[in-house]
Amino acid sequence: MRSHIPILLLALAFLTGASAVDAADRTWTSVDGKEFKGSFVASSGKMVTLRRAGDGKQFKFPITKLSAADRMIVEREAALRSIRMRVRLKKSDTDRKTRQTGTRRQTIRNSDGTTRTVDRPIIEKYTLSSKTLSVETSTTSGILEVGIDAYFVKRQKNSKSIFDRQSRHAKVTGKATTIEFSSKSTEDFYGWAVVMKRPGSGEIIAIEASSYPVKSYVLSQVAPGRR
Repeated sequence: MRSHIPILLLALAFLTGASAVDAADRTWTSVDGKEFKGSFVASSGKMVTLRRAGDGKQFKFPITKLSAADRMIVEREAALRSIRMRVRLKKSDTDRKTRQTGTRRQTIRNSDGTTRTVDRPIIEKYTLSSKTLSVETSTTSGILEVGIDAYFVKRQKNSKSIFDRQSRHAKVTGKATTIEFSSKSTEDFYGWAVVMKRPGSGEIIAIEASSYPVKSYVLSQVAPGRR
């Protein structure tokens, strides 16, 4: 283990020289109290890779050289990066209905040659649709809780809107777990998107959607600037 100490100290010397802190960066602390700014990249076995703030240079060293609190963060970050989310359409329901949209005036000739005017209803057929989604989650590392949001979108002419949004919390483990989302019924059903978010910050971890246009629209509403 002694052979790793010079490598770690060299890494810390470089890391503490960083002058800028990116949005994803944080302060990491070694077991001997030295601090540096950087972000988590990956972990494998007993090693962790961090990216130095400012210039983005990466350093790899034993996880045991980090403080106990930071080792827990490494474990959490590794679990987040190993999360798998699979969404499938479990059920699609349709309900065909009719409604009166107005009246039209009609002239009718009677048997005696006279005429009379009546109002006839104008009947329109329409369809209500609803979807049930099955969302399966799992991770190959650790146990953690995440937020999962389901967005259901409808489209009328050139206008799209989210007509139903549902949010759940899920505990993700090595064993696959399933959550279901059932939308309200609506006309002009366009599609769905499921978004997994990091606990606390709300940062998007994963997204699946029925189509790319639906994905782009939902992201424009919940995470502007991301596609």
